[in-house]
Amino acid sequence: MHTQSIEVSSSSKPVSPGSPPMHNDFPGGELENALKEHAFGLSRYEILHKSPHEARARIALLEGKAVNVMLTTSGYSIVCDVESPARTFESLDDLLLSVSPRFEEARQQALLAKLQLLAEQQDQPGGS
Repeated sequence: MHTQSIEVSSSSKPVSPGSPPMHNDFPGGELENALKEHAFGLSRYEILHKSPHEARARIALLEGKAVNVMLTTSGYSIVCDVESPARTFESLDDLLLSVSPRFEEARQQALLAKLQLLAEQQDQPGGS
């Protein structure tokens, strides 16, 4: 079993989503890419399991609690002790918004930082 753990500190920058998609590695590659793209709003995450049918990860939220997330062809879900998902979400973004108010704050801060950078680039001579 392959386990990957990534620590994310407040000084870390989000991972750029510029890496090529892994279509042959669904759902494991999809879950891993989604977690990297959302690293700004997570304390840490760990890939627990990858198979051709599902992928699972443990996510430490900014609030200090942790959730186990599963991705299948049906979507993202939180897995409880019962091993049966209670609700399925279309995206990791939707799932995180439902369980972590601080994720929404971090997402808004990341968006504002990107908009500020864009505005600064346009204010420089030669900017578009």
